[in-house]
Amino acid sequence: MAQAYATRSDVAGPAGTPGGVARELNGLPDTLFSHWLGLTQTMVSPTRFRDRTSYYHALLAAHAISIVVGEYRYGGSEAGPLMAEADGPASRSFATATPTFGDAELSSTQYGRLAMALRKITRGRGSGVVARSGIPRGV
Repeated sequence: MAQAYATRSDVAGPAGTPGGVARELNGLPDTLFSHWLGLTQTMVSPTRFRDRTSYYHALLAAHAISIVVGEYRYGGSEAGPLMAEADGPASRSFATATPTFGDAELSSTQYGRLAMALRKITRGRGSGVVARSGIPRGV
């Protein structure tokens, strides 16, 4: 699929069947997928990602949906490794920073981390950013 945006099937497979980049999201309503696919589409540059456009778009949508579902079901999203300190009977736990490629928000889910890795390897592939001279960079 050259330079096509992702569909629900790309994210979680067709309803009721395994498939996509985030199979565990398959049972969620289609309206959730439609909403997040629409919002994340604005973050994807087909010029940059070319034949990987739908894959990158699916990862971004899966990232957003998993955060929303995590916050709804569990009262919080996947935050990365936890650290605990104890001093006698008292203890406290907190999330530690997850290693990132420079984007802390995307590093909070496995799909975001995959999207960052894909973004990193496609750097410089015609990002569609226009330079001051008016000539697109990387094209």
